[in-house]
Amino acid sequence: MWESSFLPWAILFALLCMFPVTALSSSSVYGLLYDWGLLGAYPQQTYKSCARTAPRLNFVRWDDAQCGRDAGSATCLSPRGHMVSSPGPLIMDSRGELVWAEDKYGQAMDFKVQCYRGQNYLTFWTESDSGTFGRGSYVMLDSSYRVYKRVTPANGLDGDLHEFQITRRGTALMTVYEPTPANLSAFGIGAQGWIYDSVFQEVDIETGELIFEWRASQHYDGLSKNAKYGRGMVISLELEQMTAKLIQEYVHPDQRLVGSQGSIQLVPDLDHALVGWGHVPAYTEFDAQGNVLCDVRIAPSIVWSLGWVKSYRAFRASSWVGKPSAPPDVYLRPNDRRVHVDAWVLQGHAETGRGVNSSQEDSYRNLSHIKKEKFETSFIITDDMPRYLRVAALDRVAHTLGYTAVVDRRIGNAPLPDARSRIVVISICAVTALCLSWYLWRIRTRIPRGE
Repeated sequence: MWESSFLPWAILFALLCMFPVTALSSSSVYGLLYDWGLLGAYPQQTYKSCARTAPRLNFVRWDDAQCGRDAGSATCLSPRGHMVSSPGPLIMDSRGELVWAEDKYGQAMDFKVQCYRGQNYLTFWTESDSGTFGRGSYVMLDSSYRVYKRVTPANGLDGDLHEFQITRRGTALMTVYEPTPANLSAFGIGAQGWIYDSVFQEVDIETGELIFEWRASQHYDGLSKNAKYGRGMVISLELEQMTAKLIQEYVHPDQRLVGSQGSIQLVPDLDHALVGWGHVPAYTEFDAQGNVLCDVRIAPSIVWSLGWVKSYRAFRASSWVGKPSAPPDVYLRPNDRRVHVDAWVLQGHAETGRGVNSSQEDSYRNLSHIKKEKFETSFIITDDMPRYLRVAALDRVAHTLGYTAVVDRRIGNAPLPDARSRIVVISICAVTALCLSWYLWRIRTRIPRGE
């Protein structure tokens, strides 16, 4: 009797264990599990060939014709927050695959592609923030992902996280929050007080010379506190009559009230607008009429209000072509019989591939070509392959962009599995099995024999 009653529960338990695996094949169920937080507060992708991680995106709505690869929809993000263990700038493609990431700068904000003297650069702010403003500097990376220049405000001030905009004149507009003495008697505090003065400067990038400075303490402006939901706005300014007119607004698809941060970018040539929702870790692409084309989430909606994950802004990176100076990373563990190679060098080349070469007395011959589909490409080692292998990254016209290190397929270069980790896993499984056996034994002893 007990055995027959236990069988359905065992079958149900097995089905529940299989559910997450099978469910992930369905995009609608995946989205449900994602937004409920059942895949984690910050679902991530990990890789064998490098230590980087990337967010696992949830594509709530996606029009591949409007937002896909042909539209050049690589996106600059900068996740940060309590659940983001390695914050930093990163670029994701239209399929949710990592293009490039770097965590050595720490948290980054206002990450985007900008043109300076005819060349594209990745720019972002980094260092420390108080929650409402920052004290740091602005980094410019060239196409090899090396630091071209660090820019700071004039007069020894620290750069704020909110803005770093390069102009056509070769200057940069940047924001600053500066502690400034002020007469606060009007507020009943006293004549001698302090304020955080909101400042913006225009600075020559090459020389650091101050060209212009404006301070909010010399003006007065109101603050809107009655917004019901987050939105991006396009506003026309009539400078002669000093008037402003709302041209178009882009409202969050769920009409969420975004507490802070965010951005709007008018995408050239497409007549689209890309809105990053800041404190709400998501970004949305709209057409010219404000209709939602694509809606992507960086973290589950169930944790949005907690601020565990956020990305200050989101920008399209369609004009960026990266050519890293570092070689591609390679991972080989002989028992796996599979080689994994990362794809740093392939950004900007849509039809790239990888050439597998063998070494024979310092000369190389081609073995095969593998088309790059994801950030990390892998292929199976066959018995007829030579002992020493390397992988070449190729562009769409078969020019070599870089080589991995040479690896010995008999030895590999991957670290051996951590024996301590296996012991911990085995111990947990053993304890779980013992507890389950004891629980089932107790249930069985309570069931009368005649039933």
